[in-house]
Amino acid sequence: MNAWKAKIHLVSKEFFQYSLTTYLLLLLAETLKEGFVSYFFNLNILLGIVIISGIVMAIMQTRMLEENPPKKMTSADLEYSLLLAIGGGMLVYYKTKELGNIALLIAVLTAFIILLLSFLILLDGEEK
Repeated sequence: MNAWKAKIHLVSKEFFQYSLTTYLLLLLAETLKEGFVSYFFNLNILLGIVIISGIVMAIMQTRMLEENPPKKMTSADLEYSLLLAIGGGMLVYYKTKELGNIALLIAVLTAFIILLLSFLILLDGEEK
């Protein structure tokens, strides 16, 4: 039974990663040129798939963590978190630049929140 849990976790993790990446790329293409994707494909269907596969992955992740403790945070994790925060801040600025100077403040706050949440998630397993 344990082998099935590991297989389901592995498949759901890979499926979630590929579906989320596809969704984000298509959403970015739709943002840059409206109608580029939505004319041919409804993004809400793919979003539903991403959410369902994410839920399955999260349920299996908690069961897998009970058996395998998390690893320590590395410098690659820090670099990835910083890159993710900067990218998220830039995307928020791009979408809110019509607001004027306040858009820069919103983007910086968004990047800071993303960075803090990334560190919170990465440091969660180290204190136990």
